[in-house]
Amino acid sequence: MRMILGLRSVILASFVFSGMNVWALDVEYAPSAFDKSGKHFEFIDLQTAHYEIEYNVQSKRTSVRSTLKFVLLKKGYPLFDLVPNGSKAWYQGNEVGVANIDFPSGRSKARYLNREFQLGVHQVVIDHELSTGVAFASGSVSSAFFMSDLSDRQFLERYLPASFDYDQVAMTFDVKVTGGSAADHTLQTNCEQTVKSSLHWQLVCPPSYNSSSLFYHLYKSDRFSELKEDFASIDGRSVQVTIYGTAPNSFMEPTRNIFHELEADYGPWPHDRLLIYAIPNYGGGMEYSGATATGMGALGHELHHSYFARSTFPMGGNAGWIDEALASWRDDRYRSLPKLSSNDQTEMAGHSEYKRTTDTDAYDSGARIIAHLDYLFQEQGGFKPFMKYFHAQYKDLGVTTQWFEEEITNFYSKDVSGLFSEYIYGEGLQDESRNSNKVKHAGFHSPLSEEDLKRLL
Repeated sequence: MRMILGLRSVILASFVFSGMNVWALDVEYAPSAFDKSGKHFEFIDLQTAHYEIEYNVQSKRTSVRSTLKFVLLKKGYPLFDLVPNGSKAWYQGNEVGVANIDFPSGRSKARYLNREFQLGVHQVVIDHELSTGVAFASGSVSSAFFMSDLSDRQFLERYLPASFDYDQVAMTFDVKVTGGSAADHTLQTNCEQTVKSSLHWQLVCPPSYNSSSLFYHLYKSDRFSELKEDFASIDGRSVQVTIYGTAPNSFMEPTRNIFHELEADYGPWPHDRLLIYAIPNYGGGMEYSGATATGMGALGHELHHSYFARSTFPMGGNAGWIDEALASWRDDRYRSLPKLSSNDQTEMAGHSEYKRTTDTDAYDSGARIIAHLDYLFQEQGGFKPFMKYFHAQYKDLGVTTQWFEEEITNFYSKDVSGLFSEYIYGEGLQDESRNSNKVKHAGFHSPLSEEDLKRLL
């Protein structure tokens, strides 16, 4: 968490005085507050979130009660997000409406609590039923929170009430399977887990997690095989590795090799564990903090993201290109590129501040830009030494493109603002000047259909 500096310190002091120990207010890094339809909308700093999830295999219904404690720095209507409809919210025992709002850019939307809240610390309770990512069978249930950064509103908000990816939150869970003669179940997660029974789990997640971090997969215990091994980290820790799926054995040795490669390049594994849902016939993957659901071909790409993406977190769509460009550069075997072409000009970090998805230019042009930076700094060891430094500086923290640019400039004592302006911010780039034949792809993160996701459950 970040320490607040400057004018907001007076507000912070008032919260501490009132008994709430607030080390940082992540909302300092949120998009701008805005007015619409006669209302003033404010982004929140979500401090804690407790989720009670009950899967009833008899009624085939999933109920969720979420208790959210948040800070509001200015009077207004609090913004959060939850994709499923039909939620109800309570504040101080009174029901408060939950409504939809389009962001000013029109690039995304969210939810808000439909009453004006005063500056301060508040707690709300939100109830909703969950059907997305849930499949019931006779006496059992499968449920997973699969995420994507390429489609809008596809992080935790797809399933549960959540804040946005600038916001790091202390999350806890109480998960139960109830109803009839429920079979034994297993819950795979990248949080600390207390197994109360084969039908009841409690989770405590690291306070550095944001809406993109959580890995969560519940299933009937005989559905998958599981393999465990401890890897020796370069910092002396023993990191428990869990690989599960229909055929996890083939993933262990490649995982071990990639783990040690990444530690040699970027330092100690930045998480307490490593969890892999191994999907042999899956050509892609998706990253989480110290976890991934992946096929073999994307394994290295996804584990790289446990350093860049889910340890140093991009804050918003204008920062999402960074980790995808870095991982794609590794996919390209860290090549060095003497020149960029006009076809590499992008606006990856030049979109509206309300954009929440990653620009797919990151996978090709982004990787080429990193390869060019490597060429520019060959005499100083290339770009990988900077990546190790950058991760160490921003481990468990959010990052922006502006900070990435500034750190490169400072690390190499060379101004890269011209390159960033032309190739990353898209300054002076007209839409009609884009190469119409340019192929944009999503690397290893092609969006999955609803049917694809159901098969993964």
